Amino acid sequence: MLEGLRGNKSIADEMKDLRLETHDLKECVAEPNAENRLLKQASREWAKTTNEVFRIRVA
Repeated sequence: MLEGLRGNKSIADEMKDLRLETHDLKECVAEPNAENRLLKQASREWAKTTNEVFRIRVA
């Protein structure tokens, strides 16, 4: 019976480690994702400006 309890403890410790690792990985991914979002917004704004300038030149 004690072996079963030790097994559960090791599984619980492993799960805790995996949760911490998952949290760290999410933090690593969050910053580039936020940066990509900002770049996409900027490129959309840039495209609008470029199209407006093109229309003005054509007219």
